[in-house]
Amino acid sequence: MTISNITMRTSAVGTGVTEQEIPFLFPILVKSDLDIIARVIATGVETPLVLDTDYTVDIDDDGTGTVTILGDATGNDNVAVTSEVWIARDTPNTQTLDLAQGGSFNAENVEDAFDRATKQIIENTDNVDRSLRAPPTDDTDLDMELPNSIDRASQYLAFTATGEPTVVASVAPATATITAFAETLLDDANGSDMQTTLGITAFTKTLLDDISADAVLTTLGVSAFIQTLLDDADADEAKETLELTDDEIYNPILCYENEVLCYDNNTLIWKE
Repeated sequence: MTISNITMRTSAVGTGVTEQEIPFLFPILVKSDLDIIARVIATGVETPLVLDTDYTVDIDDDGTGTVTILGDATGNDNVAVTSEVWIARDTPNTQTLDLAQGGSFNAENVEDAFDRATKQIIENTDNVDRSLRAPPTDDTDLDMELPNSIDRASQYLAFTATGEPTVVASVAPATATITAFAETLLDDANGSDMQTTLGITAFTKTLLDDISADAVLTTLGVSAFIQTLLDDADADEAKETLELTDDEIYNPILCYENEVLCYDNNTLIWKE
């Protein structure tokens, strides 16, 4: 055969129905040349599926075919609509054709070997295209090798002044200085923890989470009746709220710490 399709992967959203069929339009040699993975769309969690347990493969004469889903490798007999099924070709990097010196020449066997090599090239190209790499215009003498696993463990990937990869223990912000005190705020898990770090008392927190002035007054223990006085615009409105007549002067309204709230000449005043 010839190979003109340079793709080597396809995908489909789960249907939640057993024996979901997913066609693949790139050629394979044997069933085991496919990797099938179920991937949760929301979280990206991936679960490899097992041939003849979680799926079967039917190969057509041209090497393309159909994958039939039997389960999701977690006990279900289907892949849910919240997941995707990814199908990718993974041809082993081996060469199985052995031509004997002076023996017969089978063109079909030779073509199969060329097809196998072409598939391997396509898959390797796909892996390279999906990897980090330097552009062709970079200097060829740059050392683009990562530090070894010991040196880069629990470190951050960074780049030197010449653009070569290195590791650093921490990443300093370019435009901001974070003080030691600010760090104690940044590592707090939530707003309540930050308020505690700022020294805000539990009672003050109950005020800060109030959604309105009325809610603050309620938290402070101000009665509903006093709240109706506090929202009066002037003395006349307060007099109406208190149901006072014009001739009620120095008539005590309420007492607080040995003082009396009185109505005097259209004015509310405190008198001892």
